[in-house]
Amino acid sequence: MSPTAKEHALDWRRRCLVRLRMHGRKVEDGMRLRFPRAISFGDGHSGTEFIVVKKGERVTFRNSEGRGSYRITSFRDLAWMVVPETKVHRTVFA
Repeated sequence: MSPTAKEHALDWRRRCLVRLRMHGRKVEDGMRLRFPRAISFGDGHSGTEFIVVKKGERVTFRNSEGRGSYRITSFRDLAWMVVPETKVHRTVFA
């Protein structure tokens, strides 16, 4: 794009860059994501933490206990963070 000094064009470009960064975040099967606000579903479940279930390009979610199957429409447009996985290492005595 050509350079511009027009404020509305610069604002539009900034918003596009923010959206591209949000959509560029990679999710992998088994990742645990946390949303800032609870998401409610038709079956009565409401939660902030979900586990990613990825089959090809399709992304669905399970609740934090690993049950259910949920679709979160346009989840890439929402604010979320990856919950670090706690790994317990085996103790080896020499």
